[in-house]
Order: sequence, then C-alpha cells, then structure tokens
Amino acid sequence: MQQLKPDDPKADDPTLYVIFGLLSLVLIAIAVGALVLPPMFVYSLMTHHHPIGAVALAAAWVLYIMLIGRKLMKPRPPGNDD
Repeated sequence: MQQLKPDDPKADDPTLYVIFGLLSLVLIAIAVGALVLPPMFVYSLMTHHHPIGAVALAAAWVLYIMLIGRKLMKPRPPGNDD
C-alpha cells in the first residue's frame, strides 16, 4: 500500500495542530465576548446616566450583528457545492 504525502510539508508537524487549535479557542472566546459584552456595557452606561454612550454602543453592536448576519446568510454562488 502506498502512503500518501501531504501537499504541505508543515502538515506533518503536530505542534502546529495544537497551536492552531488553541488559537481557534481564543478566537471563539473573542467572538462570544463580542456578542455578549456590548449589551452588558450598554446596561452599565444606562444605569450610570450616560445615554449617548449607551446609544452609540448599542448602534455599533446592532451594526456588527447585521454585518455578521449578512455575511452568513448571503446566498452562495452557483456551482459551489461544498
């Protein structure tokens, strides 16, 4: 039986898989934080009587959610059946 060689010689290095996995966990934590923390900050700003900052942060958060939603929900180009 013939062994297949990877296209990328770096694919044999297991430390890259570990580093990539750990960095992906950090990226997931940042993404969840970007979704959860702004409403908490808006609440904090509202309770400390900073309505302009709260409205600006809420608007930025809604824009962020809309951009992510648009990117995730846009139709795929035809012929791209992954």
